[in-house]
Amino acid sequence: MASKLKEKEKLFIWRNLLRNDFEEIRSYCDGEVPMIMDFLFKSKDFYSLLSSISPERSPTELSLEFKRIFKDVNTISDFQIALEPLIQDMIDKTTNGFFTSGINNLVNKPSLFISNHRDIALDPLFLNLSLFSKNIETANIAIGDNLIDGSYGEKLMKLNKSFIVHRAVSYTHLRAHETDSYLVCRLLLEK
Repeated sequence: MASKLKEKEKLFIWRNLLRNDFEEIRSYCDGEVPMIMDFLFKSKDFYSLLSSISPERSPTELSLEFKRIFKDVNTISDFQIALEPLIQDMIDKTTNGFFTSGINNLVNKPSLFISNHRDIALDPLFLNLSLFSKNIETANIAIGDNLIDGSYGEKLMKLNKSFIVHRAVSYTHLRAHETDSYLVCRLLLEK
């Protein structure tokens, strides 16, 4: 009984740390999704950026389509459900095929996925598509802060369960900025 309580205490501490000390790097939670989607829905700059990527379509046209596709998104799962046909369409239009094997070995087992870094954004997107299509919990994805700009791309990545890894931080800098709660977390994880 005492060890179960201790595990619950560790989990409680860890969850609270994620919400506080790791606020700027963590992925979004379900409760934040409506606010982030509202921000994207209202951002003219976001649609101008999309239009620069897809110049044959106007920002207004892209805005209407984005809102149509994502209008019912209120959770991370909703976002992934709405995103799945777009990813599948991209795969159909840009590849000669896409398949996975061995996914049946992942059921109910914690797993670590390592990519060859061929494409830092598409590899995890394909991984999560593979898991999603088999009704397996999608992975949390680490992405280096050197690959995002803190703007729309980061918001979309964090909606798809990505968290940010600060790459240009020295160990001395980390030690100088450790908080008491971070130390507690590190000690719990080291045990």
